[in-house]
Amino acid sequence: MICNTLAQKIWVAVKGMNDNSIWLGSINARTGAFNYDWHRVPGTTSSAPVLLYNPYRSEVMILVRGMDNSIWIGSFDAYNGSFNNDWHSIPGGTPSPPAAVYDPTSHRIRLIVRGMNGGIWTSTLDAYTGQFNNDWRSIPGATPSTPAASFDPDNEKVRILVRGMDDSLWTGTIDPGTGQFNDDWYRFEGASIYDSPAILWLPARQEFLIVVKGGGGALYFIVWGP
Repeated sequence: MICNTLAQKIWVAVKGMNDNSIWLGSINARTGAFNYDWHRVPGTTSSAPVLLYNPYRSEVMILVRGMDNSIWIGSFDAYNGSFNNDWHSIPGGTPSPPAAVYDPTSHRIRLIVRGMNGGIWTSTLDAYTGQFNNDWRSIPGATPSTPAASFDPDNEKVRILVRGMDDSLWTGTIDPGTGQFNDDWYRFEGASIYDSPAILWLPARQEFLIVVKGGGGALYFIVWGP
């Protein structure tokens, strides 16, 4: 997973091959060259780590799924990659990596996770303190894979993207102020996917880039505007 910061680095966090360790390295954002700076972050994970830049603390947040399906959050310096030794667990569990997006309208980090029974849940972290707000909410529906999320600046909403239980592709939105789901699920007709989708806001086009894994392992993408 990668996260671009003002340090002109693209941070990469990965799960180790054999021991579930967590490793961090960086790529030069100007040249694309790897900086040969792999270093180990304390702890272990059973899934791919997730990175998110927090502009209020000039830090990169790292979210991982624990070996017991718990959810853990920590942070490291956005410039030198030094871990802040601040792992803390939030209530709940997930069989997949969590998804996270920064919401500039509410100054919160929005989490979207797959529940242990396949349900979809959302909650927030305070962007100033990094603390959990104890605000889990259930979103109607279910998914067999990790959800994806991106902030929609045009509509000032958090947009989520999920794989349906029948391998269909769905999107909906969350109101940043209330945290309520807007009951606006939209199905992409003809889409059949076989893993977690990905979504990214493209400022130059004012649209979303959506990437999915289709049949035979092929990758497909669409540029889409709600």
